[in-house]
Amino acid sequence: MRRKEKILTFLADILNDHEISSTEREIFEDCFTKINYNEDINRCIFKLKQELSLLATKQQLSSKGVSYFNELSRIEPSTSVSSMWNFLVRRKK
Repeated sequence: MRRKEKILTFLADILNDHEISSTEREIFEDCFTKINYNEDINRCIFKLKQELSLLATKQQLSSKGVSYFNELSRIEPSTSVSSMWNFLVRRKK
């Protein structure tokens, strides 16, 4: 399964969960829609992580939202623009 399909499936599963708050749903839905309409996947995921982090710092992220955020961070650990060039950097031994 390609990366885009994997992310869209993950987000669709979240949107089908009725235990997330309406605020969280809007954030996940915005990301889903943008990726579905071929916006840059790295930028969308980066923005999603930023918005979820902001909710978390305000203590407005539900326990379900936290677990989805953790899973997102596990499957997409680095989404910064520079991370796409990491393969060019030699690893020090």
